[in-house]
Amino acid sequence: MNYARKYFYSLIDRHMIAAFYRKHIHPAFSVNILYNAVFGQRKFPPVRLMYRIRKEVDPSLWFYDETEPMPEKYDFSDTPDLWDWKRSVNYHRLINEYNLKEFCRQNGLVYTTVYSMLYSGKSITAQQIMKFRHVLRPSGWFVYVEEE
Repeated sequence: MNYARKYFYSLIDRHMIAAFYRKHIHPAFSVNILYNAVFGQRKFPPVRLMYRIRKEVDPSLWFYDETEPMPEKYDFSDTPDLWDWKRSVNYHRLINEYNLKEFCRQNGLVYTTVYSMLYSGKSITAQQIMKFRHVLRPSGWFVYVEEE
C-alpha cells in the first residue's frame, strides 16, 4: 500500500473522507475517481487529481509504498486551478539542465520515448512519473518553476 492510500484509509477510519472530498475535490472530480484510487481499482488517480490535492496529499506519496522510506514532503503554495506539467520544475530540468541522450543512457531510459513524452502535446502520466522517480522527485512534476 502506498503512503497516499494509507492517508486516505486514516481519513476513512476517522469518518472524515466525505468532508475531505467536499472541501478539496468536489466538483472537479467524481467521488468514483477517488474511490477507485483509494481502494485499488486503479494504481494511480489521474495526475490532475494529484495536482488538485497537492497541498493536502503530497503527490510523491502515491509513488512510494510503505516498504520504502517515506519521501520528504514538499511545502506547496496555493494550487492554481489547472495543471500544466510543462511549467513544472522537473520538465524544465529535463529540457534545460540535462543532455537528454546522456541522461537517458545513464538512467536506463529509452531516449525516443522520453523525447516524445517531452515534445508531444500530451500530458505526462502517473506511470511515466513512476519511471522517473529514482532520478526526479515525483513532486517536482507538480511544482511550477515560478513557485520554487
